[in-house]
Amino acid sequence: MPRRNNATEQEHWCVGTENTPVEKLKVFSTEEEALQCHGAIQCRIFHIFDGQKTIQYRWHGFQWVGVDSPKPVFQHTSSQESTLLTFDPSITAWGWAVVTWSGDIVKTGCIKTTTEGKKRRIRKGDENTKRIAEVNHILLNLIKTYRVTYLLSELQHGSQNASAAMWQGAVTAIPQTLADTLGLGIEWYSEGDSKKCLLGKISATKKETIDAIDKIYKVPWTGTKYIDEAVADALSIYYTASCQSSIFKLLKNK
Repeated sequence: MPRRNNATEQEHWCVGTENTPVEKLKVFSTEEEALQCHGAIQCRIFHIFDGQKTIQYRWHGFQWVGVDSPKPVFQHTSSQESTLLTFDPSITAWGWAVVTWSGDIVKTGCIKTTTEGKKRRIRKGDENTKRIAEVNHILLNLIKTYRVTYLLSELQHGSQNASAAMWQGAVTAIPQTLADTLGLGIEWYSEGDSKKCLLGKISATKKETIDAIDKIYKVPWTGTKYIDEAVADALSIYYTASCQSSIFKLLKNK
């Protein structure tokens, strides 16, 4: 099995079905390209280094793990498995996590949108719809890719000005609209609900939330503050649902 050469290492992603011969796997330069181009849910993913295929990967839960490294190389659900998508909704840093019903983390991330209206002379309304469309596109792709059947979201509250109030309504409407149009279940929890359930108190710092989540779940932290904070908040909603929701417990045991 070829080993990594840090000086010349080049990573690629190969995609195919379980029965696809290695020589016929499609090759992409990034995980995102592989994910977008692959239509089937069940797949076979390998790393290649310097044009040589590294094919000795074992299936572990929801992810392929390299035999020579404990680091997950790709996480993906099989065609028979469904997941939940949990949110910390925000138009500037939308934290999300794809989680199994048993609590295994499949994928995490944060959707960051920015304002460019003044620089590009775009009307405010046009820019707002563009940012909403960016969030919708990513969330729809996650739902399709990971066979999401249930949504969990923090319910936003309070606003300091008209713009904040507008975005509070928008980020609340997005998950509910996805659930209604795609026929998915959805549950809402307040920030206070999640803090109380996770930490036993309504008020807590972001670091306290991250530390508490880290003790419960194996999270692939990025080291980027705003991403890790958003992901931790999203997972705190999942934790709250797993503790308090009768529907969650019913569906989990089906």
